[in-house]
Amino acid sequence: SVELLTYYEGQLVGSGSGNYFKYKGKKFILTAAHVVMYSDIKIHAKERYGVEERAAKIIYVNEKNDIALLAVEELTTIEAAPWKLKKHWTLKVGEDLHYTGHTLGSTYITVKGTVTSDGIDKVIMQGFAWMGVSGSTVFDKRGRVIGVVSAIPVGFGPSGIPQGIESLAVIQTVYELDKDTLWDIIRHEH
Repeated sequence: SVELLTYYEGQLVGSGSGNYFKYKGKKFILTAAHVVMYSDIKIHAKERYGVEERAAKIIYVNEKNDIALLAVEELTTIEAAPWKLKKHWTLKVGEDLHYTGHTLGSTYITVKGTVTSDGIDKVIMQGFAWMGVSGSTVFDKRGRVIGVVSAIPVGFGPSGIPQGIESLAVIQTVYELDKDTLWDIIRHEH
Protein backbone atom coordinates (compact mmCIF):
# COMPACT_ATOMS: atom_id res chain seq x y z
CA SER A 1 0.00 0.00 0.00
CA VAL A 2 1.16 3.51 -0.80
CA GLU A 3 -0.12 6.89 0.27
CA LEU A 4 -0.99 9.30 -2.54
CA LEU A 5 -0.75 13.03 -1.96
CA THR A 6 -2.36 15.36 -4.48
CA TYR A 7 -1.35 18.95 -5.06
CA TYR A 8 -2.87 21.84 -6.93
CA GLU A 9 -0.59 24.75 -7.80
CA GLY A 10 1.91 23.50 -5.22
CA GLN A 11 -0.60 23.24 -2.36
CA LEU A 12 -1.55 19.92 -0.77
CA VAL A 13 -5.28 19.44 -1.45
CA GLY A 14 -5.91 15.79 -0.69
CA SER A 15 -4.68 12.32 0.05
CA GLY A 16 -5.70 8.77 -0.59
CA SER A 17 -4.31 5.31 -0.98
CA GLY A 18 -3.23 2.98 -3.75
CA ASN A 19 -1.30 -0.22 -4.33
CA TYR A 20 1.97 -0.84 -6.18
CA PHE A 21 1.78 -3.66 -8.75
CA LYS A 22 3.86 -5.32 -11.43
CA TYR A 23 2.83 -7.02 -14.62
CA LYS A 24 5.23 -8.28 -17.33
CA GLY A 25 8.05 -6.22 -15.85
CA LYS A 26 6.06 -2.97 -15.80
CA LYS A 27 5.24 -1.35 -12.46
CA PHE A 28 2.23 0.83 -11.78
CA ILE A 29 -0.16 1.99 -9.08
CA LEU A 30 -3.89 1.27 -8.95
CA THR A 31 -6.11 3.79 -7.14
CA ALA A 32 -9.51 5.50 -7.36
CA ALA A 33 -9.99 8.22 -9.99
CA HIS A 34 -11.37 10.69 -7.45
CA VAL A 35 -8.11 10.44 -5.46
CA VAL A 36 -6.01 11.75 -8.36
CA MET A 37 -8.25 14.45 -9.80
CA TYR A 38 -5.41 16.99 -9.57
CA SER A 39 -2.42 16.80 -11.87
CA ASP A 40 0.45 16.87 -9.36
CA ILE A 41 0.65 13.53 -7.58
CA LYS A 42 3.32 12.35 -5.21
CA ILE A 43 3.61 8.81 -3.95
CA HIS A 44 4.64 8.19 -0.38
CA ALA A 45 5.89 4.67 0.19
CA LYS A 46 5.99 4.39 3.95
CA GLU A 47 7.98 1.66 5.57
CA ARG A 48 9.62 1.18 8.94
CA TYR A 49 12.83 3.01 8.00
CA GLY A 50 11.30 6.14 6.53
CA VAL A 51 9.40 7.49 3.55
CA GLU A 52 10.23 7.17 -0.13
CA GLU A 53 8.67 9.86 -2.31
CA ARG A 54 8.17 9.78 -6.08
CA ALA A 55 6.19 11.79 -8.60
CA ALA A 56 3.54 9.86 -10.51
CA LYS A 57 1.84 10.31 -13.86
CA ILE A 58 -1.78 9.42 -14.56
CA ILE A 59 -1.88 6.91 -17.44
CA TYR A 60 -5.51 5.74 -17.26
CA VAL A 61 -8.68 7.18 -15.75
CA ASN A 62 -12.21 5.84 -15.83
CA GLU A 63 -14.19 8.48 -13.93
CA LYS A 64 -17.50 6.61 -14.29
CA ASN A 65 -16.04 3.54 -12.58
CA ASP A 66 -13.70 5.56 -10.30
CA ILE A 67 -10.52 3.76 -11.39
CA ALA A 68 -7.08 5.19 -12.19
CA LEU A 69 -3.64 3.81 -13.03
CA LEU A 70 -0.43 5.72 -12.39
CA ALA A 71 3.05 5.29 -13.83
CA VAL A 72 5.75 5.79 -11.24
CA GLU A 73 9.51 5.37 -11.04
CA GLU A 74 10.46 2.13 -9.33
CA LEU A 75 10.00 2.19 -5.58
CA THR A 76 12.87 0.57 -3.69
CA THR A 77 11.52 0.36 -0.14
CA ILE A 78 8.50 -1.78 -1.00
CA GLU A 79 8.03 -4.63 -3.42
CA ALA A 80 5.45 -4.49 -6.20
CA ALA A 81 2.73 -7.13 -5.87
CA PRO A 82 2.05 -9.36 -8.87
CA TRP A 83 -1.16 -8.43 -10.72
CA LYS A 84 -3.78 -11.15 -10.23
CA LEU A 85 -7.38 -10.26 -11.09
CA LYS A 86 -10.29 -12.28 -9.70
CA LYS A 87 -12.96 -13.24 -12.22
CA HIS A 88 -16.18 -11.36 -11.43
CA TRP A 89 -18.47 -14.37 -11.62
CA THR A 90 -16.53 -16.16 -8.87
CA LEU A 91 -17.22 -13.49 -6.20
CA LYS A 92 -19.83 -14.62 -3.64
CA VAL A 93 -21.86 -12.90 -0.94
CA GLY A 94 -20.20 -13.72 2.40
CA GLU A 95 -16.72 -14.02 0.87
CA ASP A 96 -13.87 -12.51 2.88
CA LEU A 97 -12.10 -9.45 1.50
CA HIS A 98 -9.37 -7.15 2.83
CA TYR A 99 -7.47 -3.98 2.06
CA THR A 100 -4.68 -1.87 3.53
CA GLY A 101 -4.81 1.90 3.27
CA HIS A 102 -3.78 5.14 4.89
CA THR A 103 -6.30 7.00 7.01
CA LEU A 104 -5.65 10.63 7.78
CA GLY A 105 -2.83 10.77 10.33
CA SER A 106 -2.24 6.99 10.33
CA THR A 107 0.54 5.06 8.68
CA TYR A 108 -1.31 1.88 7.71
CA ILE A 109 -4.65 0.38 8.53
CA THR A 110 -5.75 -3.07 7.41
CA VAL A 111 -9.46 -3.81 7.19
CA LYS A 112 -11.08 -7.21 6.81
CA GLY A 113 -14.67 -7.53 5.75
CA THR A 114 -17.19 -9.59 3.83
CA VAL A 115 -19.13 -9.16 0.62
CA THR A 116 -22.72 -8.14 1.39
CA SER A 117 -23.77 -7.32 -2.17
CA ASP A 118 -22.00 -7.93 -5.45
CA GLY A 119 -22.33 -6.74 -9.00
CA ILE A 120 -20.28 -6.18 -12.13
CA ASP A 121 -19.56 -2.50 -11.39
CA LYS A 122 -19.47 -2.40 -7.60
CA VAL A 123 -19.43 -4.50 -4.47
CA ILE A 124 -20.64 -3.54 -1.01
CA MET A 125 -18.28 -4.79 1.69
CA GLN A 126 -19.19 -4.93 5.36
CA GLY A 127 -16.00 -3.49 6.80
CA PHE A 128 -14.93 -0.03 7.80
CA ALA A 129 -13.81 2.77 5.48
CA TRP A 130 -12.54 6.18 6.58
CA MET A 131 -11.14 9.27 4.88
CA GLY A 132 -7.79 8.52 3.32
CA VAL A 133 -8.46 4.88 2.40
CA SER A 134 -10.10 5.75 -0.90
CA GLY A 135 -8.17 4.05 -3.68
CA SER A 136 -6.98 1.15 -1.52
CA THR A 137 -6.95 -2.08 -3.50
CA VAL A 138 -9.36 -4.71 -2.21
CA PHE A 139 -8.18 -8.31 -2.39
CA ASP A 140 -9.79 -11.69 -1.85
CA LYS A 141 -8.20 -14.21 0.52
CA ARG A 142 -5.97 -15.55 -2.31
CA GLY A 143 -4.50 -12.11 -3.08
CA ARG A 144 -6.53 -11.52 -6.24
CA VAL A 145 -7.66 -7.97 -7.00
CA ILE A 146 -11.38 -7.23 -6.71
CA GLY A 147 -11.42 -3.43 -6.95
CA VAL A 148 -10.69 -0.19 -5.11
CA VAL A 149 -12.34 1.46 -2.12
CA SER A 150 -14.47 4.19 -3.68
CA ALA A 151 -16.90 5.53 -1.06
CA ILE A 152 -19.10 4.78 1.90
CA PRO A 153 -22.86 4.53 1.45
CA VAL A 154 -24.97 7.40 2.72
CA GLY A 155 -28.27 6.79 4.50
CA PHE A 156 -30.79 9.10 6.10
CA GLY A 157 -31.39 9.19 9.85
CA PRO A 158 -34.79 9.66 11.54
CA SER A 159 -34.56 13.44 11.11
CA GLY A 160 -33.81 13.12 7.39
CA ILE A 161 -30.19 14.23 7.79
CA PRO A 162 -27.73 12.30 5.59
CA GLN A 163 -25.31 10.08 7.49
CA GLY A 164 -22.30 8.16 6.22
CA ILE A 165 -22.40 4.45 7.00
CA GLU A 166 -18.76 3.86 7.92
CA SER A 167 -19.29 0.14 8.57
CA LEU A 168 -19.89 -0.42 4.84
CA ALA A 169 -17.53 0.30 1.96
CA VAL A 170 -18.39 0.72 -1.72
CA ILE A 171 -15.80 -1.18 -3.73
CA GLN A 172 -15.55 -0.18 -7.38
CA THR A 173 -14.62 -3.31 -9.32
CA VAL A 174 -11.72 -3.31 -11.80
CA TYR A 175 -12.82 -6.23 -13.97
CA GLU A 176 -12.31 -4.02 -17.04
CA LEU A 177 -8.55 -4.28 -16.41
CA ASP A 178 -8.10 -7.81 -17.72
CA LYS A 179 -4.56 -8.76 -18.73
CA ASP A 180 -4.87 -7.60 -22.36
CA THR A 181 -6.41 -4.23 -21.47
CA LEU A 182 -3.93 -3.66 -18.65
CA TRP A 183 -0.98 -4.48 -20.92
CA ASP A 184 -2.24 -2.07 -23.61
CA ILE A 185 -2.34 0.71 -20.99
CA ILE A 186 0.99 0.17 -19.20
CA ARG A 187 3.39 -1.08 -21.89
CA HIS A 188 4.18 2.32 -23.42
CA GLU A 189 3.93 4.51 -20.33
CA HIS A 190 7.29 4.00 -18.63
